[in-house]
Amino acid sequence: DKATHVLLLADDMIFPRDVVHRLFAHGKRCVAINMRLKRIQSEDFASIDMEGNSLTSVGKTGLEEVTSMSPAIMLLDADVLRKCPPPRFEVLWNKERSRYVGEDRYFCDKIRAHGEQIFIDHDLSHKCGHVGKIVYTSDGVLVNG
Repeated sequence: DKATHVLLLADDMIFPRDVVHRLFAHGKRCVAINMRLKRIQSEDFASIDMEGNSLTSVGKTGLEEVTSMSPAIMLLDADVLRKCPPPRFEVLWNKERSRYVGEDRYFCDKIRAHGEQIFIDHDLSHKCGHVGKIVYTSDGVLVNG
């Protein structure tokens, strides 16, 4: 209970050594990168903007508030988690949309329901990659090897 911050890092991400310092420097309670999805033929990202649309980081800089994102690289003030009781990650069925709500969306919805904002760092997003058979970055793909 003495922790001041919690860093979430997915094991399929690459990022700069100073990722924690960059996220912390924003002074936000919840800040993350915008992760590119593992799809070769598209520029889809995991974040959803304030209007409910998919949010790209291509050509963008600075911070942007979002409604949802993947916590693949995310820094949280520890009090954000303390305010949100478990379960924090759950998959639920959405009857209206006839599909599942994934654990990332559930987590973000829960954070926002407890009065928190979620921000994406577009600049840092350009320095990170999502590793699959290739590395998916905001500017394209890098071939592993």
